[in-house]
Amino acid sequence: MESNEIRIELSECQRRIILEYGVRFADAELVRVVSVALKKADGYEICTTEEQLDELIDEIAAIADGEPDEAKSELLYEICEYLDACIVESDEHEREYAAYSSNTGCVYVIKAALLDNRKIWRKIAIREGQTLHDLHNMIFDAFDRDEEHLYSFFMPHSGRRLGRTRIYRNSEEYTDPYAAEDPGPFGGGSVNAAKTTIGSLRLKAKDCFYYLFDFGDEWWHEMTVVRTGEEADEGKYPRVIERRGESPEQYYCEEDEYEGDDEEEGGN
Repeated sequence: MESNEIRIELSECQRRIILEYGVRFADAELVRVVSVALKKADGYEICTTEEQLDELIDEIAAIADGEPDEAKSELLYEICEYLDACIVESDEHEREYAAYSSNTGCVYVIKAALLDNRKIWRKIAIREGQTLHDLHNMIFDAFDRDEEHLYSFFMPHSGRRLGRTRIYRNSEEYTDPYAAEDPGPFGGGSVNAAKTTIGSLRLKAKDCFYYLFDFGDEWWHEMTVVRTGEEADEGKYPRVIERRGESPEQYYCEEDEYEGDDEEEGGN
């Protein structure tokens, strides 16, 4: 995942204006980023990188400079100012969350398997001083995803496997820092994953928990603790140390869906 991923909430009016002028953008990808925004109660949420956001601001500012209608030009400049402020706020958040993560302590090996097809899995080594947000970022990269979305980890009260329908009411939820700050329909009572270290969870070998990526498409993962207490080497953490199966497309057509498989291959 891009380390400078930024989530921005646009009002319905802001999104409409950007899309209206988007036909003039030199880069069509900027229009797509706005057009696929996630609908929320008070508007839309877009996920982009700081580089893309800078380009978007430049495109809108250039159009505003040449817009003969003074009122429309002013609206475009206001959107530029708003987007620029979002970059500053995002940088502040990243610095805040980084303070909770440290490349220290022993190593945990955790297996992330797609719940609908456990033949597709990745084993990730992560240090106890790093956070669930660090783990999320590694899973994102490990499964070759492109578009960032909200996520949550669910820690069963029993530490054992649960049926999908029982996960919500029988687990402690650790959620995306944006959802934790602005819970909306998803976050009530959840803990900020960016402020939760792996070591603080007191995980043991064979413990099972769950990871949900994208509250719309719902990519569920079964997380199994393979080993704990390993000594760290000089390599980078977190990192993928073993993988099985091709990563499915993040967005796929119904006819391309794979069949669920409850048989686990490769063991813990």
